Amino acid sequence: FHYDLSIQGGFHVLHRLDASTSGCVCIPLSKRAQVDAVKPFSRNQVSKQYLALVYGHLKLDRETLEVKMPIGDDARQLRHAMCTLRDASGKVNEHCLNAQEAVSHIQVIEYGLYKKKKCTKVLINPLTGKRHQLRVHLSYLGHPVVGDLVYGVDDFDSYRTMLHSFKFEMTVEKNRPVKIHACACLLYTSPSPRDYC
Repeated sequence: FHYDLSIQGGFHVLHRLDASTSGCVCIPLSKRAQVDAVKPFSRNQVSKQYLALVYGHLKLDRETLEVKMPIGDDARQLRHAMCTLRDASGKVNEHCLNAQEAVSHIQVIEYGLYKKKKCTKVLINPLTGKRHQLRVHLSYLGHPVVGDLVYGVDDFDSYRTMLHSFKFEMTVEKNRPVKIHACACLLYTSPSPRDYC
């Protein structure tokens, strides 16, 4: 932890990533910037894309799979764990409390192996922003994120959760529209990035 005395006003929370997720995050440096930037979030006008490495070969019958499955608190867990309203067979999960709409779009980028196990690299676009949404939706599909010890396989195959906030875009209205764009893509433009092959 480093505290820089030259930064005036401190940091202001706009959104956050799970502790185990790497990548782009937008941090307003003033309270005014936070107030302006939170409006696109409340209107669901923020575009986010994530890269993930998931177990198994995820087969899609179309280019983009839409996962539209409500997510709620998992009554079986002590804190902060989430679950889908229904399991993969369609049966209602009795332990899923306060479920809210959650929508994710998933595209397959490539198939491969990770530590001799079949895996798929996917690009995910969450259309809603629920806690652990991507990890829960991928687990619901039967393809948990590699290294996810909460919603995945408890096998310690990975030194980290293979989920990365890849792109972030939004427009903030001030005197004129200001487009904010962040991309952590330089590391991931080659066909075989170190963490995702």
